[in-house]
Amino acid sequence: MKFWFPNLPFFRLNHSNQPQHSIYFSHKTQPSCKLIDIMVSTALVPFVPTSLKVLLAAAFTFLYWRSFPLAWHLVYIPVFIKERLNKYRKDPKVLIEGSSFGGRVYLDDLDFNMHMSNSCYFKKCDYARIDLFMESGFYQFLKANNMWWAVGGMWFSFKKEIKPFSAWILTSKLHSYDNKWIFIEHKFTVNGQVHAIGFSKIVVKRRDRRTVEPKEVLTLFSKLKGGSVLHQTIEQPPNSSGIQFGSDVSS
Repeated sequence: MKFWFPNLPFFRLNHSNQPQHSIYFSHKTQPSCKLIDIMVSTALVPFVPTSLKVLLAAAFTFLYWRSFPLAWHLVYIPVFIKERLNKYRKDPKVLIEGSSFGGRVYLDDLDFNMHMSNSCYFKKCDYARIDLFMESGFYQFLKANNMWWAVGGMWFSFKKEIKPFSAWILTSKLHSYDNKWIFIEHKFTVNGQVHAIGFSKIVVKRRDRRTVEPKEVLTLFSKLKGGSVLHQTIEQPPNSSGIQFGSDVSS
């Protein structure tokens, strides 16, 4: 590794006779600066066996790969491959019945209280919405009709903590809608018990950015495969104020 520093007196060192594992400074001069060569042996911790280093690196990768750069995007690759292979049901009833997927709380999901952090609930819901819209065919329907959707907000009510390494299931479904927003319900369960309930609100727009009313979108969508979505009982939009939040959702 080579670094450039200003031509300062305390950089004028010459330890070229030091062993390879040390750091030394050379006198290779350049205009107005000194070149410092930093040579560090590949054996950063020489007393640790190579096999143990490999084992530790593998364990670290297994526990923390979800936090690596681009890991969030890589998770979606199987989703779009499945969509390209036409493996989704594409049944509008799924929007009402809901779709579920599971996971487990790993070390990079924890906060200082040693339970799943608040931000992780929101992150998992990104995957949940894609899964719901793909499985129901809603994503494909919007794409075919030159429409797109965007998230306008999310909120959660935390009932119980989800402890480290606990297996959880996230179920998402259409909850309600008003004149602008479609509300998606998200429910985290552990061993059949509800630990958190949340909602995300989405808006549907055309390519010219004009908003499409949810009733219009869902009416068109419900006609796919001769099914119907709107004949189901749609609940009132969720109330996010105070203790009333989540009271209209059964646990």
